Amino acid sequence: MSAAIRSPRRPIATDDDPIAVRTPAATLGQYNEEVLGGLLGLSKAELERLARDSVIGSEALPPAQRKARAMTG
Repeated sequence: MSAAIRSPRRPIATDDDPIAVRTPAATLGQYNEEVLGGLLGLSKAELERLARDSVIGSEALPPAQRKARAMTG
């Protein structure tokens, strides 16, 4: 038995049915505090430690650093 799923529009978009972009994409790290602190309950000190240890941040690592980090696991 299948149930009907209500959708405000067709689930598949075509060239005749463009999807409007309502907001720009989030920037790297834009919602770290909101998600990690607000939703997951990490303290301000925990967020600061994660940033200091380069676990979270708002800038992408240069490719050479990403590669080196990937190699060290």
